[in-house]
Amino acid sequence: MSTLPVAHLVALVRESTPLVHCLTNSVVREITADVLLAAGAAPAMIDHPDEAGEFAAVASGVLVNVGNPTAEQVEGMHAAVAAAGTAGTPWVLDLFNFYSS
Repeated sequence: MSTLPVAHLVALVRESTPLVHCLTNSVVREITADVLLAAGAAPAMIDHPDEAGEFAAVASGVLVNVGNPTAEQVEGMHAAVAAAGTAGTPWVLDLFNFYSS
């Protein structure tokens, strides 16, 4: 495991401009997009079940935030995670506030 400085890691992100597929709740959607943009990534906030799977398969990574999702968003999350697994796309499950909801 490398101990590269954070500045170097941010520079690597900015060089590659990863496409990050985000399935988040409406409260943090804009904040998540802004943070990813500031880090040099390209966020895409796609949570519709008909599009989420296809998009997750071509993204550089997928973020799933389960705080207060709608039924349709949950369908999109399942589709995205399944497609990411099949495509080998890394994904992160953010359980923040899940247990207190």
